[in-house]
Amino acid sequence: MMLRSLKRLQNILLRTNLTYKKGVATTITTPVNNTTIIKVARQRFGQDKFMESLEETYRLFLADQEYICNALKNERNLPKDLPALINLVDLLIIKYQHLEKSPVGDVLKIHLKIVDDLLKDMTIKFYKYYFDGQEKPVIIEAISKQSANYALEQIMPTLSDKGYFLQDLKDMKVEQPLVGVNKKQFKGKNYVWSVDGWIEDNNI
Repeated sequence: MMLRSLKRLQNILLRTNLTYKKGVATTITTPVNNTTIIKVARQRFGQDKFMESLEETYRLFLADQEYICNALKNERNLPKDLPALINLVDLLIIKYQHLEKSPVGDVLKIHLKIVDDLLKDMTIKFYKYYFDGQEKPVIIEAISKQSANYALEQIMPTLSDKGYFLQDLKDMKVEQPLVGVNKKQFKGKNYVWSVDGWIEDNNI
């Protein structure tokens, strides 16, 4: 019975290309065929190429994000530029939305939140600059403090004849426009602030 079992074991080992020697303690090994090696190599190559592609896409995303952040922070942005800036952020989100469930998805969300926070703060406000010796403030309509400061510097030479000088600046206040309250004149037309922004006021 024992001899029959031994013979059966030897036949199994021969079919699986294993070796067995009676009375010798050996490590039983089986050679990996070429097909297995090729499959493993292809799998590793595919994984490496995927990671390389993902890293390159992430690098491009960071470059795009930096470009858009710089565009949002541009001190020369005007209120009329706001729709274009919003579209720019929307394009960034659409371009990389396929990476939401990728290994870098969570990191992308953090970077996109930075962009979104910058954009949310870019609403039209009135920046009122007060000067010593002047009763009326200089009012700048802008979408950021940087833009308002830049605009003030540009118009200061035209205000010197009225007694406004940058060295006399003493205070600055920021106000949100109020619907139906804030009004202005532009190119001979009257405008009033609405929920949709400035609209022509025909009641004046």
